[in-house]
Amino acid sequence: MICSFSFCVRNDVRQKARRKVRHSGFKMFPYSFSIGHFVTALCLFYLVSSLTGTEGACDPPPRLSYAVAKSDFGSTFENNRKIYYDCLPGYRSIPGMNKYVTCLGSSWSDPLIFCEAVKCGNPGEIQNGQIEEPINQTFGSRVVFKCNTGYNIINKLNYRDCQINGEWSNTVPICEAQMCPPPTAITDGDFSPQKDDYLYQNTVTFKCNKGLTLVGTAALVCTAHGNWSSEEPNCRDVVCDNPRVENGKKTSGFTGPYKLNYAVTFQCNDGFELTGPDTVTCTVNNVWEPPIPECRHVVCDNPRVENGKKTSGFTGPYKLNYAVTFQCNDGFELTGPDTVTCTVKNVWEPPIPECRPKVEKEGTENAEEPGNRVGVIVENRRLILQALVIQMSIINFFLESFFVL
Repeated sequence: MICSFSFCVRNDVRQKARRKVRHSGFKMFPYSFSIGHFVTALCLFYLVSSLTGTEGACDPPPRLSYAVAKSDFGSTFENNRKIYYDCLPGYRSIPGMNKYVTCLGSSWSDPLIFCEAVKCGNPGEIQNGQIEEPINQTFGSRVVFKCNTGYNIINKLNYRDCQINGEWSNTVPICEAQMCPPPTAITDGDFSPQKDDYLYQNTVTFKCNKGLTLVGTAALVCTAHGNWSSEEPNCRDVVCDNPRVENGKKTSGFTGPYKLNYAVTFQCNDGFELTGPDTVTCTVNNVWEPPIPECRHVVCDNPRVENGKKTSGFTGPYKLNYAVTFQCNDGFELTGPDTVTCTVKNVWEPPIPECRPKVEKEGTENAEEPGNRVGVIVENRRLILQALVIQMSIINFFLESFFVL
């Protein structure tokens, strides 16, 4: 009698167990136990194998970003099954690392990183340029080159890609200096150096023929945009007229010729005020800038103080820095400074003072005159005696009233 599964499992489980036994390499023994036993030997084997893990099954193996499974057939995989991987294009095996995962019961072992991205070497050095950050040298990465200010890339492509073979695509770009066209020649002048090509930051210098003045910028620089830093200058015969100031004199720039940027400084004679700046400069239009100043005659009005008189500076004309001193008449006192000066604005400074009536303090009227002092004393004594008489009268009144009562 063959051992039966009818006492321990359903039919579907029985079929599954038979498949497990066949796959495990065990044979079914034609021995039977008494019908009173709960399980047969094969049923016991099935239970034991379940406890020891031989019955486990795993889902399909994990998908990796850097490798692909060599065989991925079926939806379940038995316990201890190993699945091997191949590195994807652009990745290479890491020496000494196992390239498989193992089914452990119902889950796969954690895959180790056994493939690494292909790396390219140094992408190369670019003259007069640099590589934009960040720089990555692994497969699929791209490095972008750019030129320094004043230089331009002459290649069609400004980048290199790390390829599957570990080599960089394209070639290192070339940065070429920006060029400027030759400067325009000027009349009655010249420039140097003169050559066929003018590159970024090259400088040319202009100069005029003898006796002429250079108007504009003498040195021009080739810019990063391929043009010159300013317009070409020109040469002119710049001479300004001899500047004169009536009632004044020069303190610098005494003699001509007065060429471009020649400066002259002026000062007014005594009694005159300078109107405008003291220094003027000859400009490209043969004109002095700012305009030549004037020296204006300074005369202040005759200063007068009502109820007062001058003690100095009696007569005019009252020119610049002329000073006048005042004094008030008897019975008046001075409000303000006693001396004023004629200033450049034709104004007296500080303002002209005033003479105001004196204010006598109460009880001190005529006190300063010696002839009145005796009268004041006598008058004061008379008032005291009158006060005493009044007080005595009041006392007598109260006494009389008391005794009558």
